[in-house]
Amino acid sequence: MPVDTTLAPVGEWLEPVASVAPVRFSSGGSDQLAQVQTETGEWVSERWPYGTLPVPTVDGDTATYTEVLPGVDLKMIATVTGQMAVYVVKNEKAARSSRLDDLHVVIEGADLTKGAN
Repeated sequence: MPVDTTLAPVGEWLEPVASVAPVRFSSGGSDQLAQVQTETGEWVSERWPYGTLPVPTVDGDTATYTEVLPGVDLKMIATVTGQMAVYVVKNEKAARSSRLDDLHVVIEGADLTKGAN
């Protein structure tokens, strides 16, 4: 089956039609942002620590969550090998916000380590 990263609703998630790496994105209404399935079948979760996510607009491989912070949209993109997040800062006021200084997600279901590089 060829890879098709077009997002489709599956239960309460948005998932690529056919992907090498099992990922799924939130359909909104909670702080659960995304999940990636490990080789053992367990799901590692990304949680949005800044509140409830809006229902996204879906266009092909991209789920866009508007105004996740004032003046900032979040695009979650299904890729051939997993996922990518892009923050769209829409105006100068948003760009100057101190909330962008430490923008992050919370990882659950995995122990993360940091290498020397």
